[in-house]
Amino acid sequence: MVEENIKETEGKKDWQPVNIIFGLLIIGFIFYSCLSKSAPLAIIRLIPAIILIFTRRNNIFVSLVLFIFGLTIFIFPTLDAFLLLSAAVYMFFSALLRMFKVKYYMMIGLVIALVVSGWLFFKLAVERKQTFISENNVTIMREINDRVSIVLSSSPSESDLSTEFHPLQRIYPIEKGLQKGINYACRVINRSGEVVIPLDKWPVFKSHDNVEQKGEFNNGNYLPLDFGEYKIQLVKIENSKGIIIAENNFSIVPYSEEELSRIVAYLTSDNDPGQKSYDSYTVKTQTFGVKAWVQAPKGKAISGKLKFYKTDRNGVVEKTPWDREDIFTTPSDGEPYYVKGISGRIPPGIYHFQIIINNKVFKDLKLIIE
Repeated sequence: MVEENIKETEGKKDWQPVNIIFGLLIIGFIFYSCLSKSAPLAIIRLIPAIILIFTRRNNIFVSLVLFIFGLTIFIFPTLDAFLLLSAAVYMFFSALLRMFKVKYYMMIGLVIALVVSGWLFFKLAVERKQTFISENNVTIMREINDRVSIVLSSSPSESDLSTEFHPLQRIYPIEKGLQKGINYACRVINRSGEVVIPLDKWPVFKSHDNVEQKGEFNNGNYLPLDFGEYKIQLVKIENSKGIIIAENNFSIVPYSEEELSRIVAYLTSDNDPGQKSYDSYTVKTQTFGVKAWVQAPKGKAISGKLKFYKTDRNGVVEKTPWDREDIFTTPSDGEPYYVKGISGRIPPGIYHFQIIINNKVFKDLKLIIE
């Protein structure tokens, strides 16, 4: 009987507090990443995080699963992916040490993981520092090279080249005639010559081909530009010199009145089988759902911002967990584009779906819950 109790006790596996802590931290950062950057890709990392929490005996198989999911850091680099890689290191070494019956294998594995993660974090920080160059550390000079050019497009390809762009519309620079193995970066100046996007904000890239598409700007809240005329400059980095070798003029212009007249924005209700459209939708029930849509004419993509917030009957803004601002770009196929929805049991009040185009409120769609 005593022997059976001993075997039963040995067969039980206690919860691993380190695994639980790692898992909860990863889950927390996953949801933070999704809310702050609208990155659904990070959701797939919930799978290894849950596996990690429910793993009672560290083993090499689980460490491999964590490592594979952690490699998504190269697609979407956030702290939760970094923690996944750290957990994979911890899991691998603690499992390996346990196989060799090393005492305190969990603690030693954790120490190894912290050392390896610290080294990797430091290395990435150093590389990031080297990726950007400060204008204060280089002497800017101008030596235009006629064999080199820089053009701008609203897509990563040359199919949408232009010199006129709209607010919040992504702009991709495409560089041609580059020398292989040379470091380059870009900067943007306004009409008066003032630097509005310095080298400090543009990752230095080493050319691998004659034509390169590196970087983007005016992408929503990332390096945005106001209305006006600008010049983008391609800068060759040579030691302490930044040599402007090519440049191109462009401008940020508003959508025309004719273009705005062809854009529609509206709400639909999940409770309405006919899917009618509304500028304002009033209900007495608190359990339902609505969606906000924007539709642009076929052949035209429109960029704008959706601001969602709540007010009371007197127009006083009330803070809610759903408050947010999102950048959107409609497709060019002319189909309605879904920009925001809310559903479930919602407290009474007035919920605004503000569609902002040309930096102005284009439409204030309202959901009124009585």
